Amino acid sequence: RAAVEATVPVGSARLQVNGGWERNFRREFADGAATRPDLGLLVRNWTGFAHLHHAPVGPLTGTLGVSAMTSAFANRGDETLIPDSDTRTAAVYAMEQLEHGAWRVTLGARHDWRTLATDGEPAIDVTAERRRFRATTGSLGVLWRVREPVALVANVARGFRAPAAPDLWANGFHEGTRAFERGRRDLRVETSLNTELGVRVSASSLSGELTGYVNRVRDYIYL
Repeated sequence: RAAVEATVPVGSARLQVNGGWERNFRREFADGAATRPDLGLLVRNWTGFAHLHHAPVGPLTGTLGVSAMTSAFANRGDETLIPDSDTRTAAVYAMEQLEHGAWRVTLGARHDWRTLATDGEPAIDVTAERRRFRATTGSLGVLWRVREPVALVANVARGFRAPAAPDLWANGFHEGTRAFERGRRDLRVETSLNTELGVRVSASSLSGELTGYVNRVRDYIYL
């Protein structure tokens, strides 16, 4: 892995830029005497983001950001579990926080685009395909300091997960899990909605939190 990061002042704001590269070669063998991997999974990723931490606007502070990633997967083993594929993602997002008296409000929003493409693999009955996914997510959190050191906290957040290549196209024996895995080509974006309510105590000699939550998942992704 390698990464480089720079922070640059922009007037009274601060710009944070990061770029990274990663190479991951995972090899799985059917037995200890094997000289070649049954599954050879080579992944190369390029990532980058830019965050603008803007100057306070009255009681409001926050960050605006963009990010992108490309990921190339290739088989390097005797067996094929998933086809070679390329993934490209991009996102824009913002996070803002407001402090006012006994209240703190945090608000976030994000939109993601993802493209997943393969040229296919006849050995596992996968044809060439290109899938596009998008999702809008967000979060809202409120903290109310009832009386020191007690505060009430409420949060609601929407999350997502787009199908990955194994979720869509897996069709073979996975040496690592000792299972035959099969993907589903009709999968859509999985979304979740999480709500929680809690009470928080934070004092010099004691800190703790008690929270109840409900997490609902729609279009759950599974092999």
